[in-house]
Amino acid sequence: MKKLIVVLFVVLMAVSVSGQQIQLGNFPVGQWLDPNYNAIWEFSSNNIRILSPNGSVYHDFSNYTIQNFRVFMEGTAPGISFTCPDTGRSYRFIKPLTNNDLVMEIDREGRPSYSVTQQTWTGQLPTPPAQPAAAGSGRLTITNASDEPDPEFEAMISIYSVAVYSLTAPVEYWTGLVEADRAGKMIAASGSVSSPVTLRLPNPNDPINPQDNSNQPVFTRSGTFLVVFSVGPTPAYRQKMVTFTNGSATVDFKTMQSLEGMRGG
Repeated sequence: MKKLIVVLFVVLMAVSVSGQQIQLGNFPVGQWLDPNYNAIWEFSSNNIRILSPNGSVYHDFSNYTIQNFRVFMEGTAPGISFTCPDTGRSYRFIKPLTNNDLVMEIDREGRPSYSVTQQTWTGQLPTPPAQPAAAGSGRLTITNASDEPDPEFEAMISIYSVAVYSLTAPVEYWTGLVEADRAGKMIAASGSVSSPVTLRLPNPNDPINPQDNSNQPVFTRSGTFLVVFSVGPTPAYRQKMVTFTNGSATVDFKTMQSLEGMRGG
């Protein structure tokens, strides 16, 4: 019986090592970003860590028990795999030689498996993709029902933006930009021109520029809001109270009130 216990102990020691004994062999060292969690996987010659973008440590595998650690080749691509009882996960990494990506696969106890292709960490998170506007929301349709030119605005078509302000919370507002060609036709009066504007929260890093907010959430509110148009580099303004339904409304440009005292300069 004692001999059996010794044999089992030796076998377990052969497949369980502490994190300090991780040896990556020919597996590349470096840092790769998991974009789904903004987590950076760092591989050094004898350790694996998971970091936040600011460098703080989420997990340090040198503090965990590692089982079944293996360095292998999958075709021409180096790989490693191991199991960590402390996290309840089994990990597998493949480093293709044809690009800089790192493929990670995780088997999780009681949960679906997870896989992701990670990119080399550059020190900066990628820009979030633009969020498409949901059907029927975040759309302000601007029309021009008059064929009369507008002298005040006709010569100032280089900037044409819209801001929608909440009446109950003045610090809340959403912005949008009219397409340049439509703005020019609208201000010069063409009768049938309309331009849908997607309204979104302002870019927190550049709240003034509506062109830079394509990754922000779309406006979906219902109720009455103050719509303010700014036109021209100086600029000039027009405003109107507009009722929105699920973030959508229609407003005629020529019915908006001119704000004489708000022209910049």
